[in-house]
Amino acid sequence: MNDKATNDNVNGTLRNAYRVPRGDDPRAPCLSGRVFGDTKGRFRDGEWITTSTIMSEEGDVFRTRFSVYRVESWREERVAA
Repeated sequence: MNDKATNDNVNGTLRNAYRVPRGDDPRAPCLSGRVFGDTKGRFRDGEWITTSTIMSEEGDVFRTRFSVYRVESWREERVAA
């Protein structure tokens, strides 16, 4: 990212997020998770979403085609016993 992301330009926070790999979704690579604090008014807190394509990332901030998200927590991978 050319400009450092701040809380002012983050459009929402994702919890229990995971990366959707290429081939699993036409938007991939993208993120999926529960969104909170959507500043654009599109989603209710806790709604499960899949973002548009990730354009860039810096630490825990991901700029997608249409928005900027901060990942607060990642989904734990489940390993088969």
